[in-house]
Amino acid sequence: MLTALLDRKAKAVAIHEAAKSASHRPVLLGPVLAQVWRQDPALVHRLGDVLGDCTVIQARGAQFAMRTVSHTGVTVQCIPCTAGFTLVDYKRLGQILGTARVPAKKRPDPVDAMVVLIAAHHRHAVICTSDPEDITAYSRTLNKPDLVITQV
Repeated sequence: MLTALLDRKAKAVAIHEAAKSASHRPVLLGPVLAQVWRQDPALVHRLGDVLGDCTVIQARGAQFAMRTVSHTGVTVQCIPCTAGFTLVDYKRLGQILGTARVPAKKRPDPVDAMVVLIAAHHRHAVICTSDPEDITAYSRTLNKPDLVITQV
């Protein structure tokens, strides 16, 4: 999704714009950000626009996952986003990587598996990805029928 946003793909931009009105900000994992971050001024500028609308889990200085309720001024916290990954989660990631049936030409990708696992910790999560086959393979290892995967 991040790459699609940076490339200004219409579907990704539309989904991101719609997510701006949700109480929970879009979630971005630090390793996903690291995969695309480069010291190119134009890229940094575009990423800055996107990052302002997202939460980067357990990153100091990142936006809170939940937006402040304007009429009360109260910010509620999202437990999965605040807690991040536990030791049990990392073991589960190993199980996901070991049991997922990724496409034949692909290798297991821990970052994609992390995306699926953090989404599974949220109810009714939507994963927007340019590579739905990998994400679907990882999600099939979990019993989360409310996890939605959409291609951008």
